[in-house]
Amino acid sequence: MTPFLLQARLITPCVYNRPIRLPGLLYHALLSHYCDEDKAQSALPTLLKENDGVFHGSSLIFGIQPESPVIACFQPSLGIMRNESDFNRSLISPNGRGGKYVSVQLDGGATKTRLGNNQAYHAPFITFFGYGHSDKITALLNHYVSAVGINATRGVGTLAPNSWDAREISEDHSLIDITGKTGEANRGMPLTPLPEKLFKALSPKKYGDHESEMVALRPPYYKNTELKLCAVPEKVSRQLI
Repeated sequence: MTPFLLQARLITPCVYNRPIRLPGLLYHALLSHYCDEDKAQSALPTLLKENDGVFHGSSLIFGIQPESPVIACFQPSLGIMRNESDFNRSLISPNGRGGKYVSVQLDGGATKTRLGNNQAYHAPFITFFGYGHSDKITALLNHYVSAVGINATRGVGTLAPNSWDAREISEDHSLIDITGKTGEANRGMPLTPLPEKLFKALSPKKYGDHESEMVALRPPYYKNTELKLCAVPEKVSRQLI
């Protein structure tokens, strides 16, 4: 295993609530490959280095260029409609005099307008730092991951075909921004959620200059009920590539 920088070309804006993490992305790819959660969880440590339950894979960092910064925008989306409520006959049957529709409520309720705007971000590339088998990771992602983030199956966060690529680097940046690649002020700050004790040991000078949240460290994150108080990275990080 070696430290590496992973990147892919971003085509459409990406939507997320919390920064996308490389271990979670790889778990998704492994689950698509094995169709078995236990096998996917067992295979993840063979791709990424793991120490005390923490995988050496960073959160998403947008790759920018001097003429192409990160652009914040909005991504419209259509809400989900459910048979048992939104398509209830009482809501859509003519209910006025003479069997005519009196009105349709668009501002609220079950028949409200369902086109919403989600905060989205666009940049030329998305990047991740990691420590593991970059060749296997690249092959896996190129085969199974063609989009990232919320609504990735609806054309959001779409990546250029087969654009995942990785190169080996000399130092491991997967946990801490040790050289200020995401900005000089961020030197020593976490690039992935780190338990408070580990972050203090890795970056004592920056301990206290960070936000903390209760976070699941092992994917699938939404199913993991074992949460730890962690130092967390910025929601939007960027680096020149």
